[in-house]
Amino acid sequence: MLVAAPHVEVVLEVTGDPVAGTEHAVRAIDAGHHVVMVNVEADCLVGPLLTERARRAGVVYSMAYGDQPALICELVDWARTAGFGVVAAGKGTKYLPAYHESTPDTVWDHYGLTAQQLARGDFNPRMFNSFLDGTKSAIEMAAVANATGLTPQDRA
Repeated sequence: MLVAAPHVEVVLEVTGDPVAGTEHAVRAIDAGHHVVMVNVEADCLVGPLLTERARRAGVVYSMAYGDQPALICELVDWARTAGFGVVAAGKGTKYLPAYHESTPDTVWDHYGLTAQQLARGDFNPRMFNSFLDGTKSAIEMAAVANATGLTPQDRA
């Protein structure tokens, strides 16, 4: 309910949950609040729909500056503004064949973290595995494609 409170001007959506993030953004936009979407999982799923909803409501829907998808989009915008035709955008990530077999149960072996190190922090094995197996990069590149109008590749 706080998302729609009248004293709120901008909502930063940072849950990482695509369903909750979408609901928060819709409520904020419908209440006339700007939305900065840090939740790339929600953005890659419904970013274009939220962008259009925000446009119709007269508010801003934006990725978070400093987050990788937003920085890539900024480079695309710069290149287009400078008169260059942009045909692709992305990022470099090191993927080894062994990474494709990684799971949340085996991910810590790839990072070399000990049980003692893991016990000292709040580590999410699914999230760390998504960085390793390419899932996170694929989600981020879908958000870039949504924001820039570029077409994602259809195969690896």
